[in-house]
Amino acid sequence: ERIWEVVDRAELVYGYELSKRERKVGSPEEPISQMARHAYMSYWRKALLRTFCHASDEQISTFNVEDLSQMTAIQVNDINTALRYMGLSKLCKKGTRNTLVITKDMIMEYVTKSGEKWERPELNVSLLVWEPRD
Repeated sequence: ERIWEVVDRAELVYGYELSKRERKVGSPEEPISQMARHAYMSYWRKALLRTFCHASDEQISTFNVEDLSQMTAIQVNDINTALRYMGLSKLCKKGTRNTLVITKDMIMEYVTKSGEKWERPELNVSLLVWEPRD
């Protein structure tokens, strides 16, 4: 792994962490290179996998894309792109909301097939000392 790839990943992770703390969602600035798009897609997938795997089956069954956006600070369109890539983009209508049709089995099947490594955060964001301004 090249040093600039590590630096770019750190900027990406900390950028989304700052967005979470500000209660804002973010997305890469356009135009974006293919290499940068690949890095963002990798981050989005890992962030979604961590969110799913730390949630109960009951919680997962109520998630919609807007919920995931608020939890991860990733823009809805970017979440949809990542979910489509992962084969997890099925929706069903529950009342007035479109919820995702995702189970732990589906998530583990994706992890098994893809070999995606997501268990640990890429960086220790708890070391980030920063508070948003009002």
